Amino acid sequence: MKHFIIFYCCLFFSCSSKVDTKLPEFSDESESIMNASGEEPSIEAVYYTNSDIIHRILKNKSKANQTELRGRLVDVKSSPETKLLSAGVLACLNDQAGQEFLIRGCRDSNDFNVVQNHFWILGHLEWFLPYDENNVRQKINMKWAEPLMLEMLTKQKYFEIPNRSPAYDRRDLAIYSSEGDFIEILAKMKSEKLYPILVDLWESKGSNEILIGIKELEDRRAIPMLLEILRSKKNDGYRFASYALVKMNVREAIPILLDNLNDSDTYYSLSKFKDERILPALIKTLPNLNGYALGSAKLLIIELNDQDKLPQLISLANDPNHKNKSETYNAITQLKDARSIPFALELLITSPRLSDRHYAIDILQAFPQSAEAIKGLIDILDFNFQSLAVGKE
Repeated sequence: MKHFIIFYCCLFFSCSSKVDTKLPEFSDESESIMNASGEEPSIEAVYYTNSDIIHRILKNKSKANQTELRGRLVDVKSSPETKLLSAGVLACLNDQAGQEFLIRGCRDSNDFNVVQNHFWILGHLEWFLPYDENNVRQKINMKWAEPLMLEMLTKQKYFEIPNRSPAYDRRDLAIYSSEGDFIEILAKMKSEKLYPILVDLWESKGSNEILIGIKELEDRRAIPMLLEILRSKKNDGYRFASYALVKMNVREAIPILLDNLNDSDTYYSLSKFKDERILPALIKTLPNLNGYALGSAKLLIIELNDQDKLPQLISLANDPNHKNKSETYNAITQLKDARSIPFALELLITSPRLSDRHYAIDILQAFPQSAEAIKGLIDILDFNFQSLAVGKE
């Protein structure tokens, strides 16, 4: 009997092991609300449905799983979605079969939907990777895809799509972040061949993704072009050109930005430059500003001057004409100054705007052990919030 029990225990654990290690099947369906219309699910929606399975496979990194995934690539019974997800997982494992599958689909297919799905998978392989023990997403080496991505950004290929005119340029699939996002990937890789391609694309496409790529690439050859875009605001690229110039610390941009203080996009970039010219220019121009530009200027003046910041921010937050309320509340929250507790408690029971009360809670959360904050919250537990008039959000 003893041997019989041992035999069945061994058999049980052996079977359990096989069940636990069996490679799960991918679902071709989408659980996302994006598919609520009844249309075919996008590859992005299918990815989200299978993301937990993908992460488990990549955490395990089993050779047996790799072999089965390779088999799914050539199995005639595998759906296109299963093949794409399998290729993506294999590519993350630096498996040549998965890499070549994605390359072929991007380069050789004449079917727009096939190319679009392959571009999306290739451009979002980083999403496939699980997080490590520090909740940081693992990295993937995309060097194998560099020649393909450069080719897709340079070679025109047009798709005739029903009810769409003009024909769709494959390069757009490579450019846009919702599709291939190849520019950002190549820029983060510091691809040596990317810069001249970006210049050509800016002249022909004028897409903001191109300027984002230049920012990531940090190629100083782009400085004259970026300064010109900043001066002319060509193709609505002002904001993204300024971000790129800030990242490269191009101080020649400061006078141009100071000439555009009526544009609220100016202020983020100015805040990143530490320059003595900025504060006097803001103070001088303040009477000529209005709306969000005025609010942004006041916030930046508070950030740059040497005075006690909290009273200035509270005064600004209490100004009924101040437009930039959320930015002001965030600035108060970031100070983590206990003197802001009475202000936050008062805001909770006086503002008719629900969003204001959410910001008040954010301010108070910085003081989880404050007796003043705890007592104040207890005191207003019985407050009738319905008595506050409903304000516009």
